[in-house]
Amino acid sequence: MAAVKDLVETALGVVLVACLALAAIILPCALIDMAAGTNLLEPVATALLLAFSAAAILGVLAIQQRRHSDDKSGQRSLEKKRNADNKGGTDRDHKRD
Repeated sequence: MAAVKDLVETALGVVLVACLALAAIILPCALIDMAAGTNLLEPVATALLLAFSAAAILGVLAIQQRRHSDDKSGQRSLEKKRNADNKGGTDRDHKRD
C-alpha cells in the first residue's frame, strides 16, 4: 500500500510541475500567436487543461488514500488503548482483593 501511495504522490508532484511549466509559457505562446500568426496557444492550453484535470484526479486519490491510512491507524490505536484498558482493569480488580 505504501508503494502505491508514494507512486500517487510522486505522480501528483510531476503533474503539478507540468502545470506550472505550461502556465508559465501560456502567455508567451499567446503573444507569439498574435505577433507571428502561429498556432501555439491551442495545444499548450489543451495540455494545461489536461494537466489540471490529472492533478485534480490524483489529488482526490491522494486524499482518499491518506484518509484510509489515517482510519486504519486510528483503529489500531483504539484497539491498543482498549487492550491496555482491559489489562489495567483486571490488575486493579486483583489489587482490591
